[in-house]
Amino acid sequence: MARAHKQALVSRERDIIIRERQLQEHEAGLQARLAEALATQQAHLEAIATQRVQDREAELRQAVMRKEEEVRIRMAKREEELLQAVMKREEELRVLWEQYETGLRKELQDKEKQLWEAEQHLRAEWEKLEAERNLEQDKM
Repeated sequence: MARAHKQALVSRERDIIIRERQLQEHEAGLQARLAEALATQQAHLEAIATQRVQDREAELRQAVMRKEEEVRIRMAKREEELLQAVMKREEELRVLWEQYETGLRKELQDKEKQLWEAEQHLRAEWEKLEAERNLEQDKM
């Protein structure tokens, strides 16, 4: 019986050793799978982070493009306002110039009329004096 008991213990010890080896192999396999899973997870996290960065960059580019469009529209509007103001001022200056030119023409026409009337008066005086001189010469 002692022998049978000893054989049972030896058999049990062998079973335990075999089971321990199996567990070690299984543990090594699990550690390899864990390392692979960690590497895959790390790659996945990096891909997610990269995608988030790309999404954020795209979002920021869109925001910049919207802002640039807003600025372009504001500048175009301001340019149109300035152009309208310049055109209005040019029209005001044109009207003022025409008024000045009309006033100057009238002034010159009045001056010309005065000079013409003065010339006519002087001619009449000249003719009168000429006639008087001719009369005096005829008397002599």
